[in-house]
Amino acid sequence: MSAAECLVHPWIKPLSRKQALSRSRSSINMRNFRKFNARRKWKLSYNTVSACNRLCRLRREDEELVSP
Repeated sequence: MSAAECLVHPWIKPLSRKQALSRSRSSINMRNFRKFNARRKWKLSYNTVSACNRLCRLRREDEELVSP
């Protein structure tokens, strides 16, 4: 299959206006996606900082138990 044939394939180029409208409705809403992605990154950062704080606290508690 050539590149030109690929570009006119029904998966790429809609056959009818109805199919084109259906595709536009099913596409990802970029505003919601960016909001979701920002929240996901924020949660990941929060969990990383929280884990670091927990490890530091455990290390301090362990040092207090070991040293008289």
